[in-house]
Amino acid sequence: MTFLIHQCLHLIAISRVHLQIAIRSIQLQVYIFIDNFLFICGQNNRGLFNGSADLLGLGRHLISFVEQTCQIYNKTFSYCLPSSFSDVGYLTFGAANNSGVKYTRFSTISNQSSFYGLDIVGINIGGIQIPFLSSIFSSGGASIDSGTSLRGDYHQLPMLASVIPSKKE
Repeated sequence: MTFLIHQCLHLIAISRVHLQIAIRSIQLQVYIFIDNFLFICGQNNRGLFNGSADLLGLGRHLISFVEQTCQIYNKTFSYCLPSSFSDVGYLTFGAANNSGVKYTRFSTISNQSSFYGLDIVGINIGGIQIPFLSSIFSSGGASIDSGTSLRGDYHQLPMLASVIPSKKE
């Protein structure tokens, strides 16, 4: 993906993050161009975003990459978070090319939220299935923040409970 970015135009400060806003044209692939793409560039970030150079918004907000490219990718993306920092993850936009791919579909929480939800169909703690009413965790019963990076040694934390999402093929 190639981003053709020029100088950012406006500077604002929100919660220890200094942002610059620009509207520019971008080229995503050889033949895909988007005019009037809204960029928000962070500088001298602190707190959760300390040391971050770039962010790519995947939420449901109007300024996210997903929403701004909806005419091209139909609000469809997939990603795999690696289990350790030495592993490789991936991020793909558009429909999957492989029909054998298994995935967990995000659900909609509400029209007011930029987050996605996950419908939980089973909870297993220490190998023991925990009974519960699945309707409690349907329609976005678990919130997914697709826009916050996971930093630190999160992969070394002990797994006390595993949540089993529904799988689609």
